[in-house]
Amino acid sequence: MPLSFLLIGIAMKELASMVGPEKAAGMAGMIQTAIAKDEARFVAAGLKYELMSVEAGAGMEPLEAKLKENKFDGVCIGFGLRSTPAFTPLFERLVNTVHTASPSSKLLFNVAPDNSLDAAKRWFPEIENEAGAEA
Repeated sequence: MPLSFLLIGIAMKELASMVGPEKAAGMAGMIQTAIAKDEARFVAAGLKYELMSVEAGAGMEPLEAKLKENKFDGVCIGFGLRSTPAFTPLFERLVNTVHTASPSSKLLFNVAPDNSLDAAKRWFPEIENEAGAEA
């Protein structure tokens, strides 16, 4: 069975609160392209990948349900959630929810929307040997 990963990212509608409305429009397309590249890297490596977007005021029920329905070997919390001070309470809720609802999942942290596979490789060195995995 292939390794399975969940990427949790901030919803695109929250982008303006991160970078300001003047930059948000131009960045949205770049971020969506990077996320698609990220997913393609996981698929090429023979891994399962699922994306979940969250809003700043979101409750944890959808994440709890997803973690109960699926076993994820790794859960990656995106840089946008961690780098924006206003999202710190949300980040803390996400970490604690993953820790409680899926204690066997490794917590992963990317530094860009297209390098979550690199975060996965830090904890799952066997990915290096998967067919099609990029270095």
